[in-house]
Amino acid sequence: MSASAQGPMLNKDEVAKFDWLESPVIDAAPLPVIAIAIPEIKATPAARLGRGVKTFATEMCSGLQFKFAQLMNREVEAVANLSLYGFINDWWHTRYRYGGTGKSGIDCSAFVGLLMGSVYAIKLPRTSREQYKMAAKVGKDEMEEGDMIFFGMKKTKSVNHVGFYLGNGYFVHSSLSQGVTISNVNDSYYADRFISGGRLSYYGLENIIERF
Repeated sequence: MSASAQGPMLNKDEVAKFDWLESPVIDAAPLPVIAIAIPEIKATPAARLGRGVKTFATEMCSGLQFKFAQLMNREVEAVANLSLYGFINDWWHTRYRYGGTGKSGIDCSAFVGLLMGSVYAIKLPRTSREQYKMAAKVGKDEMEEGDMIFFGMKKTKSVNHVGFYLGNGYFVHSSLSQGVTISNVNDSYYADRFISGGRLSYYGLENIIERF
């Protein structure tokens, strides 16, 4: 299926049932970002790999920070990476589209890949399954801002959905029913489908550089 293909029309009940599913599309247009190697052997959250993050006193905080602090029930000063939250705000509520890679509609793995490329200059594989395979696995209580978060069938550990972890249980992703939005992994719907956190490693990034 090409990147422009539409998914089937679903009724409300079907949307609720399959909100976590992702297209297995592998022939979508590659994302225009650049891979980089990380001078560390251990797995490292993307938030530590990319650009520097400034902290702000409350009186210096922007409307953007207040918006996302309220959404995630966090202190305003904790919403410190303006490049990250500016990117999220720019894509906010962009609709989900099966195999999509742009503003007319984007699927979960394309969104995470584009976020990683735009904010941290890291290129990821196209699908959530490939992203899962190359990442070091991290438990729910060990995740940090910059990790990926994977969902799917727990019994088989079959991954069908990916998001970008923001901290305190919150993650941003492209949801079938809401488009680009922020959700909480501790909500029953996502807790039941949580597979693992995923952290980038030097080994994984080397493989990406060789493949692309």
